[in-house]
Amino acid sequence: MSKKHWAALACIAFLQVCLLISVQTVAGFLSPSRIIALAVIESTLILMVVSAFTGKFASVSITLWLLLLVNFAITPVDFKRTPSGYLTLPANLDYRLEVVGDGMPGFTGVQNISTDALGFRTTKKIDYQNKGNAYRVFTIGGSTTEEIYTDDQKTWSALLEGQLAKSLGKDVEVINTGFAGLRAPHHYKTLEHILRYKPDAAIFLMGINDWNHHIKAAIRSQEIAQDKAAKDAGQPPIQRSSKEKIDIFQTFDLTKSILWKSIQRVIGKKIVIKNDGSYYYNQNHSVTRDDWRRLEINEVTAEYSDSVADIMALCKQASIQCLFVNQPNAYQPDISADLTRRLWMTPPNESYSVDFADMRRIASTYNKWLLQRAPDNSCDLSTALAATTGHLIDDCHFNPSGSAIVANQISQCFVKQLNSKPR
Repeated sequence: MSKKHWAALACIAFLQVCLLISVQTVAGFLSPSRIIALAVIESTLILMVVSAFTGKFASVSITLWLLLLVNFAITPVDFKRTPSGYLTLPANLDYRLEVVGDGMPGFTGVQNISTDALGFRTTKKIDYQNKGNAYRVFTIGGSTTEEIYTDDQKTWSALLEGQLAKSLGKDVEVINTGFAGLRAPHHYKTLEHILRYKPDAAIFLMGINDWNHHIKAAIRSQEIAQDKAAKDAGQPPIQRSSKEKIDIFQTFDLTKSILWKSIQRVIGKKIVIKNDGSYYYNQNHSVTRDDWRRLEINEVTAEYSDSVADIMALCKQASIQCLFVNQPNAYQPDISADLTRRLWMTPPNESYSVDFADMRRIASTYNKWLLQRAPDNSCDLSTALAATTGHLIDDCHFNPSGSAIVANQISQCFVKQLNSKPR
């Protein structure tokens, strides 16, 4: 292969990397992890092409390609359909995140995101084998407990730790087990799992993933009935829009891969990852989707009811204090116009949208049911946050300001419940 061919290949690689960096700088579209991953993949592919044409560097190119495949094979996959089992974040996460653009209002500066050896988010080193005199609290829930874009010190779980320590006058450990997408059956499995770590209390923030699961099942039942009716009438099948496309970079989290960790180790510092909230804003304006549905749901599912009953029974059996917190949400009559355009969970990851009034009624059904099911062990946060971007970034996820209010409200509920228990 001539020097001209080598120069041409080098120029192509250089120009494409420059293009990716330009897109990142101008539009905030690609994070540094994506740029590095794409550059490594492209460079490896170029090397393989050169090897195929010249017969040179065959062992090097094959070795690099195999390493890349191994890296992707063991990179954690996020937000898949979750079985009803125990799930939590990957262990030993440690990265810095900067939110850019307008995708997640209320976030400023660099957020430090980490987990411990068990995949839990904490503010201090926890000795799980020897609790000592600490009062140990586990927070259990989905993404609104996980708060994966919020700094370790600013999640509602972290803020709750300081407030409870002050109120109770003792050392308090609040351990965040949250994981996006989990429902009530998963929360039971989490509680079952963490009993080995001798919790004094568990706090469950729950509801929204359960009602969205209910919505999707109900809509699917409607579609099956409609298709059957059309078939019986000799009519063609109903044409429906397909689901949203899945972004491979949202599915494979490169920041948790060996490749990414190795790069950080080589340069000797944690790279700041830029995130523009594309997972959210790519689905914004869900209430204006063309496929618009009406849905009347006035009771929770048997799965949700049975799971809450199982959780309560296990709390009693294990003699731990359990507090059930319902889900703050944006489905309020006075929702701001700016927050309205940011809605995407009506329901999430679908091409259709349920009417806003129906969404409000469904959310209220689940939130009220939890209060009635656990009248002495519940905390009503359903309207604790104003439906504006001052507290929420979308249908239910908090910015740091919202997290602070949530922590304060839960702290008050928790201390009140604790003081009402017989000594």
